[in-house]
Amino acid sequence: MARKPRTRKDMISFLANHQRYDTMSSWNRGTSFSRNIKLQRIQFPDTETHDRAYDLLNVEEAFDDFWEILSDFAVRHNYHYQIRTNGRSGGYLVLYNGGTKDSGYKSFCPFCGQRNYKLVPPWGNEGPSTPQDKVLAFFGKNPHWIPEMYPNQQAIKDIGLPDDEVLAIIRDAKKRGLAGEFSSTDHCGVCKNPRRNFTQPFMLTYTNGETIGEPHGEYDDWDTDSIKNLVDVVWDFDKTAEAAVQAFIDYAKHHEAEEETILVPKKIMVSRAI
Repeated sequence: MARKPRTRKDMISFLANHQRYDTMSSWNRGTSFSRNIKLQRIQFPDTETHDRAYDLLNVEEAFDDFWEILSDFAVRHNYHYQIRTNGRSGGYLVLYNGGTKDSGYKSFCPFCGQRNYKLVPPWGNEGPSTPQDKVLAFFGKNPHWIPEMYPNQQAIKDIGLPDDEVLAIIRDAKKRGLAGEFSSTDHCGVCKNPRRNFTQPFMLTYTNGETIGEPHGEYDDWDTDSIKNLVDVVWDFDKTAEAAVQAFIDYAKHHEAEEETILVPKKIMVSRAI
């Protein structure tokens, strides 16, 4: 790779002459910095590695390191910049704007991976047993009153806790945003195994189709700091793309694809005597 541009003139030239590609579809008119990673454009160390690479295109594990390198780029840039593939055959790496957002998921199944928008209740699948859990369960079904209303409810009085403790439980539950957040049991809706709560918000990443940089290379009215910041990102994008491609090449040096027959479970309808 050439030396990183330092002067304003060289930085503008680097950005203006960099390859670009559509961020979504051509009709969207959004474009960004890109790298062509089609196999015919990649230099392989020998013919055998080149041929194995074509066969490995349909082998998922051949791209484990490739995707991890692209993921590390997103982490470095706090997901504000991400690298995705584009093109009919995924033959281009493209720089995208993006970010993260709270998915809303509150719990998950450690057995099958299913996620749930409700929290696992503190009492699991057995139902609330302690007086404190019973107050919390009542709150979960009636979350919209002011705290002072709860000690006056007959169901709460029957639990037998002092009014000040009831108020403390309700106020804490409201503070933690637990209104209507509990499911009735801890069962996973798919495999019926017990779920677990996430210990921190489960975030989803997203990208958009916004144009990054100037499609026609017109950076003369950009201030130097903005140009330098963009150069830093695009330079890192180029280095990351090269590292990801090299990871795939290294994999192809030592692996080859082969067909394997596997048995896939399938549900069918059968008859039985009654």
